[in-house]
Amino acid sequence: LVVAIEVLEHIEKAGEFIERLISKFAKRDKSGNYAVPDPTEFFISTPNRNNDHIQKDHPKNKYHVREMTSQEFYNFLTRYFDEVKFHNSLGEPIPVETTHTPILALCKYPKR
Repeated sequence: LVVAIEVLEHIEKAGEFIERLISKFAKRDKSGNYAVPDPTEFFISTPNRNNDHIQKDHPKNKYHVREMTSQEFYNFLTRYFDEVKFHNSLGEPIPVETTHTPILALCKYPKR
């Protein structure tokens, strides 16, 4: 289990951060394949710019380099993972198009 809660919005090179998490922590078989039984689960969260309490044109928090909409977050994560499911802060499933914030994504099966 890998957890990155409220981290991505603070990192300039978020894609490199995700790639590093995958390379360090994702389970693989002897051939290097990530599609293994009982795969590593990555829980990644970020604020949702679709929410009415978050500014639309630039981050309100001066320490955030980016804030994504739920669709942008989903599109970002699906570049790195074959399975991405969104949840609210209580762990309940939510749709990709949502105004809920923060979004907690459960990601599995990194792409090679």
